[in-house]
Amino acid sequence: MKGKNQDETKISKVVELDFKSDKPKKTKKKLDSFDVASAVVIGLLIWAGISLSFTFIEQQMEISVLKERKLALETQIKQEEKELKKVKNTLNQMDTLEFIEKQAREKLGMIKPGETVYIDLTKKKN
Repeated sequence: MKGKNQDETKISKVVELDFKSDKPKKTKKKLDSFDVASAVVIGLLIWAGISLSFTFIEQQMEISVLKERKLALETQIKQEEKELKKVKNTLNQMDTLEFIEKQAREKLGMIKPGETVYIDLTKKKN
């Protein structure tokens, strides 16, 4: 009986020490589940931050490429507008008698009645 009494005394002392402690007891399961939940939330926040950063950088690069393309297209538009202006100018001139006469003389070699044409043989043709 002495053996059982001594064991009970030791157990009661352990229980008394636990109850006398000023600090509240924390169960390991609650602490672990809280730590896991915190780690998951922190992990998700880090993943979201990294994902958003990569998306932002990718979009900035795409914006830069599109701005360069826009500038190139605007330059091309200006050149095409100049060419269009030249063509319209030529079209407007085609309706005049002077243009028709010039083309007939230069391209067809036509002359007016009574004109004398002199050809400079010393000039080289281009």
